[in-house]
Amino acid sequence: MKYHIIAFGCQFNKSDSEKAAGLLKQLGYLPASELNEADLVLVLACSVRQTAVDRLFGLKIKFDAIRRKRPLLTILSGCILSSDEKKLAEFFDVVLPAKDLSNLSKAIVGTYQLRNFSNIHPAYNSKFQAYVPIMTGCDNFCSYCVVPFTRGREVSRPAGEIIEECRELIEKGYKLITLIGQNVNSYKATSYKLPARNASRSVAGGQATSSLSFPELLRRIDAMPGDYWLSFATSHPKDLSDKLIKTMAESRHVMPYLHLPAQSGDDEILKKMNRHYTAGHYVDLIKRARKAMPGLAVSTDIIAGFPTETKKQFLNTAKLFEKAKFDLAFIARYSARPGTAAAKLKDDVSLLEKKKREKILTEILKKTALKKNKGLIGQTVEVLAESYKGGFAFGRTRNFKNIKFACDFDRTGELIIVEVIDAHAFGLLGRLPRILAILGTTASGKTKLAVKLAKQFNGEIISADSRQVYQGMDVGTGKDLGEYSLNPKSYKLKANSSHIMYHLIDVENPKGQYTAAQWQTAALERIKEILRRGRVPVICGGSGLYISALVEGFSFTKTRKHENTKTRANLSKLSLKQLLALLKKIDPETFAVIDKNNRRRVERALEIYYQTGKPKSQQETKQKPPYDFLLLGLTFPREVLRERIAKRLKDRLEKEGMIEEIRKLHRRGVSWKRLEEFGLEYRFVARYLQGKLSYEELYGQLNSAIADFAKRQMTWFKRDKNIIWLDKAGEAVGRAREFLKKS
Repeated sequence: MKYHIIAFGCQFNKSDSEKAAGLLKQLGYLPASELNEADLVLVLACSVRQTAVDRLFGLKIKFDAIRRKRPLLTILSGCILSSDEKKLAEFFDVVLPAKDLSNLSKAIVGTYQLRNFSNIHPAYNSKFQAYVPIMTGCDNFCSYCVVPFTRGREVSRPAGEIIEECRELIEKGYKLITLIGQNVNSYKATSYKLPARNASRSVAGGQATSSLSFPELLRRIDAMPGDYWLSFATSHPKDLSDKLIKTMAESRHVMPYLHLPAQSGDDEILKKMNRHYTAGHYVDLIKRARKAMPGLAVSTDIIAGFPTETKKQFLNTAKLFEKAKFDLAFIARYSARPGTAAAKLKDDVSLLEKKKREKILTEILKKTALKKNKGLIGQTVEVLAESYKGGFAFGRTRNFKNIKFACDFDRTGELIIVEVIDAHAFGLLGRLPRILAILGTTASGKTKLAVKLAKQFNGEIISADSRQVYQGMDVGTGKDLGEYSLNPKSYKLKANSSHIMYHLIDVENPKGQYTAAQWQTAALERIKEILRRGRVPVICGGSGLYISALVEGFSFTKTRKHENTKTRANLSKLSLKQLLALLKKIDPETFAVIDKNNRRRVERALEIYYQTGKPKSQQETKQKPPYDFLLLGLTFPREVLRERIAKRLKDRLEKEGMIEEIRKLHRRGVSWKRLEEFGLEYRFVARYLQGKLSYEELYGQLNSAIADFAKRQMTWFKRDKNIIWLDKAGEAVGRAREFLKKS
């Protein structure tokens, strides 16, 4: 047996459809993608506008066609006016008003009745965004609205259920959670208990209580850790409090977006609508909200041509649009809804006049929205990608603006940073952020060039060096921290800036371990932070695995700890020569580029094979990060590079105190074995300090080892055909400028 759900209207119907789908699956039904494949059809109606009701009657022909071939059970729920119910019952087998959706299972199988429909586990339509109902019904009785009649009076859902549903969504990786209710400002929990199945779990943010306001609920959900956005709809202006504005402004996850229906800008019409606020109060609310949240986007609902609305009164609504400067507005021509107070008024504004007024408001909206959107050009914004087609991703910014940007593959469901390059009234055009990467062998002048580019293009440097992450290892790893200093008289950044900001240097104690996977995660976090500051990330380093991990998006293999310990114990019995022979046979690709003097890395490559059955080179799956990279490589003729390596080594040994640095590391508890594992400078100087090498042997062997290491670096880098190799560092500025400016 299969089911199909059709949901018209608002987010509440969409949320109800997900809960109904969850229930139908529990009853053994499978989803049908098409109406004509279903054995059961559930329709959630909307009676807010007549056009939505007309679409219900249009289903009759489709139902009849299916019934001529086979049995079909049809159920109608949602917002249904009593005046329409009798006619709709002619072609729907069961009619359940929204407030009676708890009877859905009884209507289907006649077995039991649910006590709480809102607590059914939904079958979410999306894997990355979800609606979470926090209340239903409405007590406002606006004169044009049928909701109090179709959904009943306000009922708030227990806070524990809401928080637990949100927690589960966050744990599953959902990126957008929207709390919904006809008037969320009126939310007040009557109890604060977790569902029985999770009663043992604590609720984020405090102890159980007997009541909870909407701002308090929002704070508790916002306190839950995770990478997600939190939104809500809809707010009533008469109930929008300073407390809610403050909560939004102080939150980490709540979107800077407020949907605040005005309905009219004329006080007399607002009174006839039974809205309980004035146009002046509405404008003041928006001013207070925008002051607390610079960059806040505001949308609204407006009714054009409400009964008795004169041209003068309509002009007050037009003035409201000009004052409020909305980012988005949903403008509807008035249509009378049976049973409402406004239906008793004469609908004396012609359809032609309603269309005219709608057009005037739309034109004002376009001008203000376009001006605001153009102000975003050149800025970076966080985007939730919602769909992908024809090489373009489509999504929304944190303040709910539509955006389109070219993308190499489908990133639907991801939160990514996008640079705005163009704007329209109701949408933005963006591109993936541009990132510079300066790479090359040791002694190639990478740091100096990276600092130059960061200075030129308002950048911050992220070190991509596997040893510079360790504290106290400055001279031996060539951190060259002095290169980051600037002359504040010649470089205008900020008054207190005297150096280029750098990242991922000195982040780990040398006694500990810092892996490529850890670096990759940290680098991606730093990139987002830099982009949010409106600056250019500049990657700089010679660790090929680190740079490839970032640019190509390696997903590193995880080994199971208990198995890893056993495997490592067995490998420890073999000599390094034996380990290398095994690796060459098992994984020649990794063997070609690995540091053959670094026993720990060789063992790690073998551990991966013995635990997974696949070589390390085949284990690193790829998910490219959402950025465009310009890879610039510095290179020199081999003899020139050898001369640079020799001179640099001599300076570090005789002028910069490298030997004393390594002696201090050992005194601070870094073992000779650990220093040996760091390779190159640390390995050979450690041997010298132990009396195993003379100074002449130290210099000669280390100089040769560094030259060999430079060869291995080039072997790794030459695999990447996207690297642009430069003979002169001066070429880099022009290349970078062209890359950063091209559309």
